[in-house]
Amino acid sequence: MEVINSEKKKTIITQLLRKGKRNIIFRYSSYVKLVRITAWMKRFLTNLKRTKDQRITGNLQFEEIKIAERALLKQVQIDAFNNEEDKRL
Repeated sequence: MEVINSEKKKTIITQLLRKGKRNIIFRYSSYVKLVRITAWMKRFLTNLKRTKDQRITGNLQFEEIKIAERALLKQVQIDAFNNEEDKRL
């Protein structure tokens, strides 16, 4: 009886580590710096979806900072009222 060598396949195992969104809030001691970094990250994510000629460049605009601030405040509210029954939050 002939023995057939079995084919060995390499298996790659990856592990995805998920950190909570609120970790960024505790990373920076300056509120202004935190808001600006959040605005830059949001711009980066927006620019990923756009073509090269449609990307936003230059300094942050007031509207971008305002949107970042709202996103941070929303995240703080979600963290603070996570166990509350009122879904309007």
